[in-house]
Order: sequence, then C-alpha cells, then structure tokens
Amino acid sequence: IYRPETSVPLDKEYSVLHIVRLKGITLLTLLPNFLTENEAAIALQTLGRAAIERNEDENVNKEATHLLIQLAQSRPEQINSTVLPLFLEALNEDMIAAHKVARLLNALGSISVAASGTLMPVLRGLVMLVTAGQMASSHSQATIETVRKVLEAAMAANSDAKLNADLYAAIISPLTAWIHGLASTNQDVPPKLVVEVARALVTLLSKLETSAQEQLLEPLFSNYLAVLLSSDESIGGLCQLLPVFSAAVCSCRPETKLPVDSLDAFVGSLTVSALASNSQIRRDVCFEIIASMLNKIKDSKLRSSLTQIVLQHTGGSGTGLSVILLHQWVARALISCNDKSGYDSVRWLLEQIKQASPHAAEAAEGFNIILGEHDWA
Repeated sequence: IYRPETSVPLDKEYSVLHIVRLKGITLLTLLPNFLTENEAAIALQTLGRAAIERNEDENVNKEATHLLIQLAQSRPEQINSTVLPLFLEALNEDMIAAHKVARLLNALGSISVAASGTLMPVLRGLVMLVTAGQMASSHSQATIETVRKVLEAAMAANSDAKLNADLYAAIISPLTAWIHGLASTNQDVPPKLVVEVARALVTLLSKLETSAQEQLLEPLFSNYLAVLLSSDESIGGLCQLLPVFSAAVCSCRPETKLPVDSLDAFVGSLTVSALASNSQIRRDVCFEIIASMLNKIKDSKLRSSLTQIVLQHTGGSGTGLSVILLHQWVARALISCNDKSGYDSVRWLLEQIKQASPHAAEAAEGFNIILGEHDWA
C-alpha cells in the first residue's frame, strides 16, 4: 500500500485509485495506536511524495496536500520531521520550474496554518532556504511572499504577543539581515523582493508591543539612518533597501519613541535630505516617514511645530518637483488626521496649478496622493 510504483500504474485513468489509496493510508494513520511510529512515518512519506511529485492528474497532488493538512492537526511533530524535509528538498532542486515552486509553496502555506505546531517549523524552513542564497531570485521572492501570507493568516487567527516576538526573531530578523548583506556588497536586490520583505516586517512589527518596537528599531536606525541622510553614492547599494526602513518606522505605534535625540532635528534632516537628493527612493522614503510622523502625533502643538520645521526648508528650494511632493505628503498627513493646517499646503498646490508653474501637472496629479487611501500603521 505504501509503494505506488509496485501497485497501481501512474497513468491518468488510474488517478481515482491513487486518491482512494491515499485516503486509505490517511485513515490508517488516524486510527489510534494502529500503526507503529515507523509505519506512520512511512505513510506520511507516501502522502508527502504524492503531494510533491508530478502526476498526470493534478487532483492527486491536491488530494494528497488536503490529507496532509488534516494530519497536521493530529500529528504536527511527524509532519515537521517527516514531510517538511521532503518539501524543502524539492524546493531546493536545481532548475525547478516556477509552477512547481508555486504548488509546493501553496501546500506548505496551507499545512503551516492548519496547526500551531507546524507554523514555526515551516516558516523557519522556508527562511533558511531563502537565506542560504541558492534559490533563484524569482523563487526567493515567491517564498518570501508565502511567508508573508502565512504570517498574515497567523496574525488574523491569533495575535499573541510572545508568538509575535518569537516569529519576528526567527523570521524577520534573518530576512532583513540577509538582504542587508546582499546590498552591502552592492548586489542588486529586486524591488519586488524588497517590497515583500518590507510587507512581512510590517505584518509582525505592527503587532508588537511598544517596548518591543522601540528595541527593534534601534538596529534598523543603526543600519539605515546614515544611508537615508547621506548623498554618498558609494552606499547606493543599501539605498535600495530604504523602503524596509520606512516600513518599519511607519508601522510603529503612535506612542513608540524613535531612537533619535531630537524629533525636531530628525524631521529637519529628513526634509533637507529629501529636497537635496537625486535618488527617488531616498526622497520618497523621507517624505513617507515625515508624513507618517505628522499623522500619528496627537499633540497638536508638537505637530504644528514639526510641520513648520518641515515647510520652512522649502523657502529656498523654489517650486521644484521635490517641493511639490513634500506639500502633497504634508497635506495628506494633516488632512487625514483632521488638522486644518493641511489645507495650507493644498492652497499652495492650487496656486502652482493656477500660475501654470513648470510642475503644475505634477501638482494636479498629486491630489491622488492627498485623497487616496494610505495605511498609516
């Protein structure tokens, strides 16, 4: 019953027999104390291979995956020790096709959320595959996307403070260290991959307690703040990771204290860097962080003071594109928190349109930024 190659032919017309066989194996495995540990392991290996290996009828793969999901709820430890290594080995094969990667990742994602006992082992296994650096870039991106979706499902089902902290340490920290290592050696990191790491980070960091957020922000500020405020092209490799830094800062709670000596100086330096930079990434990250900070500050006097610091730096910068964008982000941040001073920037933008300034078209298009939805979390 465990050896398909010696029982039923693999032709498509026999797929129903294969499915019946797999269901029978599952029922035997579910019977209390019917199979020995070794027999149960063989049964799980059979189901695992049926889910992994190519079949003429994909329904065989789907049914095997469905049965593994059921068994994960009753035998999570054996799934982790017997089935998970088979999936990870298959994902690590040379020249593996994208469609097979997608199928295996979908299966692992479903198994990982089926039972709490499979969540951490599956995620750790996937992260180890990525950070080993042997997967194709597109496969790494797909794997991180799966990790992020699993995290989102786990957070929706049960957001536990300790679990969140453990997951951040086991999943997000290795991923951010990995892409930082790539960028530090001036390797190109695909933008989509950076976005997936940033989204995974936000999924967990936004759920952590204030004290945990403050602790985790310190190494991120150490790694990226100097890059954000610098115009040195020699650190251009790290510049491509600035969206990860922005995601971290913007996902923190309003009461979370940033590891800076002075908010005034920090906001001012972000503004100066953005207005002077030729890098679109650096400019946009600065503006997003400024807008997020202004939006989250509850003290109206402090918010007004920081807004003035930001806008005073536009005085000698003319009406260039960066100034246009800055006013758009400031307007968006303030209006969305019901601060009427945001309309000062709106009026300024309307004046640029009225006067047909060189960037009047960008000023008009910017109302999509002001009026569009944005997750300030």
